[in-house]
Amino acid sequence: MPLGEPELLARRPALRRALFAVLMVLAVLAGHAARFTDTVPVLSPTPAVALLWLAGSPGRRARVIDACALVGLTALVFSATGTSVAGALLLSVAVAVQALASAWAYRLLRPAGLQLRAARDLLVLAAGAGLGAAASVPVALLAFARIPDALIPVSAAQWLLHGALSCLLGVAAVLQASGGATGGRRHTSGPERCGIVVAFALTYGVSFWLLPGAAAAFSLLPVAVWAALRESVRAVTAHLVLTAAAVVLAVRSGHHPWTELAHDVQVVAAEAYLAALALTTLVLALFRAENERNAQRAREQAALLGAVFDSISDAVAVLDADGDLLLRNRAADALFGGPDVPGRADPVSGHGFFDLDGNRVDTCDLPVVRALHGESTHGVDGRIVTAAHPGGRTVSVSAHPLPVEPGAAWSRGAVAALHDVTDVRAAADEVARAHDLFASVLDAATGHSIIAVDTTGAITLFNEGAERLLGWSAEEVLGRPALELHDPADVEEVVRQLGLADLSGLFARIRADGPLTMRCRYRRRDGTPVTVSLTSTPMHDGAGGLTGYMSMATDITAQLAAERRVEQSEALFRAAFDRNPVGIALVAVEDGGPGRVLRANRSMHRLAGRTEASLPGRRLDELVAPADVGRFLDALAPVVSGALPETTLDSTFTRADGSVVLGEVTATSLTSHDGEPLLLCLLEDVTEQRAAQRRLAHQAQHDSLTGLANRALLLQRLEQEVAEGGRSGRPLAVLYVDLDGFKAVNDTAGHAAGDRLLVAVAGIFTGCVRAGDTVARLGGDEFALLCPGATQTEAVAVGRRVLDALGAPIALGGADAVVGASIGVRWCDTWGGLGAEHVLHEADAAMYAAKRSGKGRIVVHGGDGAAGAQQEPPARSGGVAARR
Repeated sequence: MPLGEPELLARRPALRRALFAVLMVLAVLAGHAARFTDTVPVLSPTPAVALLWLAGSPGRRARVIDACALVGLTALVFSATGTSVAGALLLSVAVAVQALASAWAYRLLRPAGLQLRAARDLLVLAAGAGLGAAASVPVALLAFARIPDALIPVSAAQWLLHGALSCLLGVAAVLQASGGATGGRRHTSGPERCGIVVAFALTYGVSFWLLPGAAAAFSLLPVAVWAALRESVRAVTAHLVLTAAAVVLAVRSGHHPWTELAHDVQVVAAEAYLAALALTTLVLALFRAENERNAQRAREQAALLGAVFDSISDAVAVLDADGDLLLRNRAADALFGGPDVPGRADPVSGHGFFDLDGNRVDTCDLPVVRALHGESTHGVDGRIVTAAHPGGRTVSVSAHPLPVEPGAAWSRGAVAALHDVTDVRAAADEVARAHDLFASVLDAATGHSIIAVDTTGAITLFNEGAERLLGWSAEEVLGRPALELHDPADVEEVVRQLGLADLSGLFARIRADGPLTMRCRYRRRDGTPVTVSLTSTPMHDGAGGLTGYMSMATDITAQLAAERRVEQSEALFRAAFDRNPVGIALVAVEDGGPGRVLRANRSMHRLAGRTEASLPGRRLDELVAPADVGRFLDALAPVVSGALPETTLDSTFTRADGSVVLGEVTATSLTSHDGEPLLLCLLEDVTEQRAAQRRLAHQAQHDSLTGLANRALLLQRLEQEVAEGGRSGRPLAVLYVDLDGFKAVNDTAGHAAGDRLLVAVAGIFTGCVRAGDTVARLGGDEFALLCPGATQTEAVAVGRRVLDALGAPIALGGADAVVGASIGVRWCDTWGGLGAEHVLHEADAAMYAAKRSGKGRIVVHGGDGAAGAQQEPPARSGGVAARR
């Protein structure tokens, strides 16, 4: 079930079939009510209901039954609304074919089922809807052929656009309403939302009622884009549904921008307009929603890493390149108290970092200062005196330099970790002074368990620390075997790890080598285990004879917990690397360039189309398409050499199966802890994103019918040439061309023939100009030719070539059309103070002078309002003649 239908429908197929049957009847009736011509309506919910019905059928047999029920039911409703029996049956079959083909295409492109979370999901949905509509066109044409005076090409276009658009909007609306899609947050305030609604109403009223026209209809697009960038995906989808309903009502009432088009073509224009509006706004809204989800995940990860950072038991501080404190965790707050860090305190205050003998460590020798100069330090012991601990704490300090990160506050800074070893050092000191201060040690070492045994293993000493740790009193355990305090399995494991044969070998090693420190588990009186760090040492009498062994144990439960937290933190960082949606690769620098891939995450393996075993060890440039290798290596050379810390470029990559992807690569130089140069490369697949950008850029500057430059692109280039002419004096010519007789062709053969004629004329004009010239369609049958560097004679020669080329009849598929042209030329070699619009206006004025002179002529504007006509043979009247 593609939309997660209720479990009741899944368990009762008959109820599901009945529900969709009712929805199908309502959809067909709604489509019939929206009909504008004798063929298909502008929009109808029928294709979407049919797709959802058949796509969610549980199994092949159920799908066949549902398809037959759909055809029969739809045919009955079509017949009831006045369609002939044969036509109703054919249309019903076409609806079923579209639904089955769309369901098959969507399952092929998206096996996981219908969803609408990102722009790529919308493209998959649009592709499935389009493929299904295209597959049903032949069947629908059989039904349209039975309608008198029906234009089969127009009807085919109507059916194709109607099916694809209705399916796309319907399924998108259902996905949003059912919760099967995830929409972005709404960013609009109440006043802004009211502004969007008012803007929609005003723009719709102006473009559909006050100033109807094909161009005016697209004035809705900026407001729609505004809503897409600020409202949720659900709100944008609702707006599209309302807009579609408004367009249907406008077309039926005759108040719409396409009234000048042929009756049948008006539906096609309305559907094309809605398709462009839907794809543009939904793509923008889904892109925004996806970016918001990614940002939310990043914030959650940052919060988690912050919690992990604060949970570390060691004091951790991060400093910038000047040695100022940027960040520290809770353990550091407890240790430092004030804002100072090791070595940053004022010597007069008495705070600072001292060696174990009590001498203040010179500033240049401080671990953090050495780290700021690029030197890593490990386990530097000393005593730190802070505002929180004026008596000082013994710490083991490790400090490391941070890498260079342009723009980052911590770039070239340092990170310092201070492990408080005050208690451990105190215990070690107590053991060292045990022979001299044995009694005082036993009284003071309440935080440590001290147990002594004789040579037979019987307990002879059990201090207060041991009582607190294990729960036994000294009276209860004295004289008992010490092994009773240990877990037998743990004792065997310790002996095995030390490589000894049995427990006697352990005591032999202590006798021979002296004190031995190990980790083991004591067993408390209540039976619970406790992990300790146990140091055992032999005891001797005055004559040097062995009298027994003494063991001091420290509870390291908290230490082990801290170690586990550190391990979990490291595992979290590894998971963030491996599961990052952007491809990440760590690459060695070899022979002055990127070398072997040392490590790559899952996304990198997926983008490269290679297994986790085959990518490491392969050279990075082997993944680049051969044609892009040189440019790729040149772009990375400054980063490898150290001239740039980072660079970003687009490059084409060849996957293992031979397919290619366009990737955006960000390469950053790093240095390993061993001082080896490395490259960190981030790779993101931008194939679809770049293609969409190119398509949008081309559509914004080119005529959709002829492919020529549009008015905006012409004015842009003309503005550049006028500016160049003002600097260098290079001449420039603009030819304004208006077809003579085009209206007669349009009226005689229809708008479709007129469009084919305009396409043919565009090809003729392109063949008449020089290399480097620009041919643009300004609208209707008006064109402009931009000829940089042309003399007046050359410009007139281009115009003559155009007139000569138009002298021959133009084949339009079964008939020949004859048109002429009137041409106005504006030429000049001095452009001071002129603008592009002014130059184009003067060329237009010269063209109208040619029209008034009898058409089929070239008139050159004199630049001062005068025009001298270049006489040409009168143009033949436009018209269409049947080909014999």
